[in-house]
Amino acid sequence: MFGSIWNFCKRHRRKFFFTGILVGGSYAAFRFVYSKYMKSRKEESEKMMEKVRKKHLFESNQKTCDLTVHSLIPTLRNVLNNILDCEGILEKLKSKTDNKVALWEELKVKTFTRTISSIYATSLLIVYLKVQLNIVSGLMFTEIEKTNEEGKRITNDVQKKYLSTINYLLEHGIEGLIQKINIAVNEYISGISLKANIAINSIEELTRQIRHRVECQQTDGHHETSTKSLLSYILNSNQLEANGELKELLNFTKDVTESSDFHKVLSVCLESGFALFYDNVANELKEANPSTVSLANSSLPMAKVVPIITNFYGKVMKEGQNNYIQMLLRKNVLQDFAANIYEAFSSNTEMRAD
Repeated sequence: MFGSIWNFCKRHRRKFFFTGILVGGSYAAFRFVYSKYMKSRKEESEKMMEKVRKKHLFESNQKTCDLTVHSLIPTLRNVLNNILDCEGILEKLKSKTDNKVALWEELKVKTFTRTISSIYATSLLIVYLKVQLNIVSGLMFTEIEKTNEEGKRITNDVQKKYLSTINYLLEHGIEGLIQKINIAVNEYISGISLKANIAINSIEELTRQIRHRVECQQTDGHHETSTKSLLSYILNSNQLEANGELKELLNFTKDVTESSDFHKVLSVCLESGFALFYDNVANELKEANPSTVSLANSSLPMAKVVPIITNFYGKVMKEGQNNYIQMLLRKNVLQDFAANIYEAFSSNTEMRAD
C-alpha cells in the first residue's frame, strides 16, 4: 500500500512541487495583502481619531473664547464709564446748577463718544481674542499629537503672558481709541443744537462721517478709510520685543492681524454693530412718533435722542446674557475665520516653525 502511494507521488512529483509553490505563494501573498489591509485600517482609524480630537479641541476652544469675551465685558464697561462718566453728568444735572446747558452739551458729546467707542471696542475685542485663542489652540493640538521627544514647546507661563496681551486694549488701547472718536464726535456733533430735530437719516450720516474720521489713514500720500488704522489699539510695538516662544506667538499674531482676512472680519463686525445701532435708534424714534407714517420723518430733539443713544450703549455693555455680543459671535465670517486660523496652526508645519 505504501509502495503504491510512493509510486504515485514519484509519478506526480512535478505537480506536487508546483502546487506547493502555488499554495505557498498564495499564502505569502495573502499574508502580505492582509498586513497591508490591516495597516491601512489602522492608519484610517488613527486619522479618524485624530480628526475627532482636533474637532473636539476646536469646539471647546470656541466655547472658551465666547465665555472669555462675555467675562471681559464688565471690565470694558468700567473703563468706558470711568473715562466717559455720563452718569456723573446726569447726577449734576439733577442738582441745582447754573451751567445746565454746558452740562447737556458735554453729555451729548460723551454719550455719542461712549456708544460709538463701545461698538469699536467690542468688535476689536472679539476678533482679536479669536485670533489669539485659535493660534494657541492650534499649536496645542500639535503638542498633544506629537511625541515627547522635543518636550513641551509652549509652556503655561508663555500662554498666560501671551493671552494677557489683550490687556493692552483694555488698559491703554481703549484710551487712544476713545480720544480719536471723541475728536471726531466733537467735530460733527458738538455744533448741533439740543433743540434741533434729529431723524434716523441724520444719525446715520453723522455716524458715517465720524467713522470716516476715525478710520481714515494716509498711505503713500493718499487718504483711505481702513480698519488697519485700528491695529495700534490692540497691539503695542513694545510687545513685539519679547523673546523666545512669546515673541514667536506675537509675530504670528501680527501676521494674522495684518492680513486682509482679519480686516474683512473686523469690518463685518463693525458694519453689523452699527446696523443694529441704527435699527435700535430708528425703532425708538418711531415709538416716540406713533402718528408719523414714514420712519424717515420720525424725529426728536437732540436732547431726547441722547437717552436713546445711551439705551443702546446699555445693550452693548450688558452683563450676562448679551444679545449684541452673541450676534457678533454668531457671524459666519467670524466662525470661518477662527476655523481657518486653527487649521493653519494645527496643520501647517511652516507656520508652526517647528
